[in-house]
Amino acid sequence: VIHHINKKRLRNHMIFSIDAEKAFDEIQHPFLIKTLQSVGMEGTFLNLIKAIYEKPTANIILNGEKLEAFPLRS
Repeated sequence: VIHHINKKRLRNHMIFSIDAEKAFDEIQHPFLIKTLQSVGMEGTFLNLIKAIYEKPTANIILNGEKLEAFPLRS
């Protein structure tokens, strides 16, 4: 999510967390995305969901300097 927002170069940022590990641990993520698309989900919200499940990464800004992105693991 943070990487997605950072790519958009928005001045207003948000950070949120979704604990979906147990809720979706047996659902294949590509199936979840296709299902959401089939019911009409699109745009920013769908992109945020994709960012959570498709190679999630994070960046840290320390003293104004953006450090190298790193993969998130559960």
